[in-house]
Amino acid sequence: MYKYTSLLLMVLFVFSGCSTLSSPFVSLAPDFSALPEADMRALAANIERTVQAGNRDTIVENRGVLNVSSDEIRHAIRTRCARAELVKDMLDQGFVFEDSKGLITVIRNQDYKARTTSKERDRHAMIVMGENSNRWTIYEGVMKDSNLEPRSLSAIQAIFNQERVKLMSSGQLYEDAEGNRVAK
Repeated sequence: MYKYTSLLLMVLFVFSGCSTLSSPFVSLAPDFSALPEADMRALAANIERTVQAGNRDTIVENRGVLNVSSDEIRHAIRTRCARAELVKDMLDQGFVFEDSKGLITVIRNQDYKARTTSKERDRHAMIVMGENSNRWTIYEGVMKDSNLEPRSLSAIQAIFNQERVKLMSSGQLYEDAEGNRVAK
């Protein structure tokens, strides 16, 4: 009985046309109108240069209405600085790429499996999870602490991604606007 009730509720929900829920699989185009774009670009460039330099002692300052002074954001930046060399090494070896959503993704293919051990792959997964978690903390923290509209989140991700790609080394992979993996 329980199985049929759950199935019925699920079918009713799907066909009810609930318009208040959005699909987590839909990617929204960045809405730059919801944030101060020039300040966001300058802030993102500053954070990404700090991370790439691995400088844990740098305190990134607020920029205009953009607030990065919370303990969570500062900790995420410091942690990314500490991990920067590991991420760079993975990018240099072609094990990961910068995706267009502002995250890094492991390239799971036969070459990767042949060139790494199971222990290395586990280590890479932990590095990627930690890095992406810290990036989300920064993206969402800037949005929340700066009182930006939620629709600005995709623009924040895009700006950080664009600033990060500018700093990538030759040969490192990133995802372009069309979703293709290309080398810098």
